[in-house]
Amino acid sequence: MKAVFLDLVGTLVKGKSMEPFEGAVERFNSLKSKRRICIITNNTTDTPDGLRKKLKKAGFDLDGVVLLSPLTVLKEVLKGVKGKIYCIGSDAVVSTIRDAGKEISEDAEAVVVGLDLSLTYEKLTRATNLILNGAEFIGLHS
Repeated sequence: MKAVFLDLVGTLVKGKSMEPFEGAVERFNSLKSKRRICIITNNTTDTPDGLRKKLKKAGFDLDGVVLLSPLTVLKEVLKGVKGKIYCIGSDAVVSTIRDAGKEISEDAEAVVVGLDLSLTYEKLTRATNLILNGAEFIGLHS
């Protein structure tokens, strides 16, 4: 075995609190010395850098560890998107879109949807109408 893929929440940490399970930090750091590790998460409320900071603060040694989230992939996907983006998502999704050099607008050629704790009927209606009129749909959760 050359590499290990680990889910973040429910495997290494107990949820949004990012509190490690008992023994998780020690086991992770020991495993990391023997294998390549990729941490996978479906979190779209924290940027990958934000997640790294939280994990390091909890004691995880992340040197050389790949952290893969929907926002990591979104940066790559947005390279192929022309035009403006309509966003339903957290501040982390918004900052990822902006960091990719894309403009966020209500009149857009693509719709990005992640977890939005302030979701409204109006946002859903806007996104639906854009998609029905040809905007590309990029969903970050299944």
